[in-house]
Amino acid sequence: MIHGDVKKLGKVPDGGGWRYVGRQGEKNRSATTVRTKGPRNKRGHALIGTCYLHTVIDDYSRVACS
Repeated sequence: MIHGDVKKLGKVPDGGGWRYVGRQGEKNRSATTVRTKGPRNKRGHALIGTCYLHTVIDDYSRVACS
């Protein structure tokens, strides 16, 4: 028997997010989008996106893969 789990994580911009550096986090977000040539919304703000982490654990042997 195996257990599978999926976790949705928000990407953190280069230099830290707004919770770490305050309002300057928006500048870091824009800089990350310029560096990666990422998408922007209709107002021109940078879109960072999300990642999905898939984890599977075997019940008997306790082997885990992510």
